Amino acid sequence: MSGLSKHTRASHTPYRILSHVLATVFAVCTCVGLLLGLSACGTASSSQQQSASTQHTTQQQAQESTPIPIVASLPQWGALASQLGGKYVKVTSCIADQNTSISNFTPTQEQQDTINKAQLLVMNGAGLDDWMKQSTTTQQNDQSTQNDQSTQSNQNTQIINAARIIGANTGDNPYLWFSSDVRKAVAQELTNTLSNVDQQHADYFKQQLEAYNTEEQHIADSIKAIAKDKQQYTYITTSTIGQYLMSDMGITDATPDTATQALDNGSAITTEDVGRMQSMLEARQTQLLVRSTQPADAERNTVNLLGGIAGRSDVPMLDLSPIMPASYASLPSWITAIVNHVSTDLAMPMQQPVSSTGTSNNTGTSSNTGQAGNSQSSEGSADHPSNEGQMDPGK
Repeated sequence: MSGLSKHTRASHTPYRILSHVLATVFAVCTCVGLLLGLSACGTASSSQQQSASTQHTTQQQAQESTPIPIVASLPQWGALASQLGGKYVKVTSCIADQNTSISNFTPTQEQQDTINKAQLLVMNGAGLDDWMKQSTTTQQNDQSTQNDQSTQSNQNTQIINAARIIGANTGDNPYLWFSSDVRKAVAQELTNTLSNVDQQHADYFKQQLEAYNTEEQHIADSIKAIAKDKQQYTYITTSTIGQYLMSDMGITDATPDTATQALDNGSAITTEDVGRMQSMLEARQTQLLVRSTQPADAERNTVNLLGGIAGRSDVPMLDLSPIMPASYASLPSWITAIVNHVSTDLAMPMQQPVSSTGTSNNTGTSSNTGQAGNSQSSEGSADHPSNEGQMDPGK
């Protein structure tokens, strides 16, 4: 029995050794496989992180290099958006030519397409640029039936309406850019909107706004300098276009009340009121005649008549355009030029009227900003006024 037991133990010993060897080899292989698998997973994870980081960097670079597309109805609002947005915006103004009639303007198909692609729209409101609102409505209607990429992006288009910001409605005085309060309110709203759209450059937009407000303060300082004179200046007008600016400058509106009511209602000035205004000009009971460069056709004869009388009576005239001339780089520079003209006019009445654009009304030639025009004599009567003071129908 003992011999058999020894034989049996001896015969099983090689198998046991082989079994241990195989188990060890299997364990080693398993560990190597796990290590290789973990290494592969680590490599894949690192590669994915690098890819995600690269994609984020690419998107960030694209965002930094692509300016915000903005469309403005009028160049004065477009200039303000451009000044505040700086290098991070691309601004297009639908109306760029000073000779374009605001009342008859309709955007072209190309302009309509530009509006549809804009990320931000800036409009005046108060009935002056309803075509912009109609374009926006058309765009929104198109979005309900189209699903292309450009349409999807347009669903986020934001609209800044100057009239809506201050609570003005259709029928109110629409020449809002001539009001300091409105300009500053729109500038603030533009800055807030740009900062929300492009948050990484919010500090830049804030700095642009601070620089703009500094220019507005310079305008206010110029106006205060005019107000130092104790003389009470007055003006009469054939349009509501200058009311905001004259109010900011502290110049009193001496236009007959019934004529003012007619202007506010969009009606023509009566013959009686025209006679009263004529007498005021001839007697030099007012220091300034304010006119629009785009009067209604029915008002053009009255505008020219009073202009001729003002010219013969040495009463200066201020012709304000509803469209900022292209010669001005910014809205504050335009307003500053107008204030300087008025300041010069009130200090030294001109015999040849000079418009706010720095051009002589009857010659169309350029003059130095703030400089008085050359003295000219003219002949004519109230019934047959001379060409002096008359506006070029094409202006």
